[in-house]
Amino acid sequence: MLRQVFEQSTDGVFGIDPSGRIHYWNPVCERLLGRGPDEVLGERCAGLLCGTDLMGQRVCGSRCPVPKEAGKEPGVKDFDLVVDDGRGGSLWLNVGAYYVPPELRDKAGEVSVFFSLRPVSCQRLLQRLVRETQERKAPPRPSNGLTARETEILRLAAEGLGTAEMARRLSISTATVRNHFKNIFGRLEVHSRVEAVSYALQHDLI
Repeated sequence: MLRQVFEQSTDGVFGIDPSGRIHYWNPVCERLLGRGPDEVLGERCAGLLCGTDLMGQRVCGSRCPVPKEAGKEPGVKDFDLVVDDGRGGSLWLNVGAYYVPPELRDKAGEVSVFFSLRPVSCQRLLQRLVRETQERKAPPRPSNGLTARETEILRLAAEGLGTAEMARRLSISTATVRNHFKNIFGRLEVHSRVEAVSYALQHDLI
């Protein structure tokens, strides 16, 4: 019954046994992570996902916030994770953990915990980065030559504004906003807005 429900879910869902091995993998997981059931069933989820937090610290494995033993309640049931998308890129996901109640264990097979996977929006990522970097600051570094306008662009990005919103706020064109980001990426040696904001927050540039 549980698996039939998860087959229709719009979220990715996979299930593991108490040892962390995958026993269920729904079609959305396959689309999100680029791997089919034949590639993942029986594998340990930590080795497959190799997930990190938004600051690049490994989460999957010994630092996983969700205990796998049946009957133990997780200290954290909802957290964000950066994983390999199976295509050479990264994917930011919100992960939910759901323990199978004893009365349904016989219908869940060997699964003791189900995980749901949902892509995280860029705005939520930036908000999360702000919170995390307030708690964990890296030593200040040179600004790598950021101009006042580029710094302003990064501050707006940290607030979660998109290209069009930044253009309206600063009374410039969207093309100019994109050009500023291109320059920022080069100066900070990063490849995305999320990376740029993360770097700037960690090093007190904004």
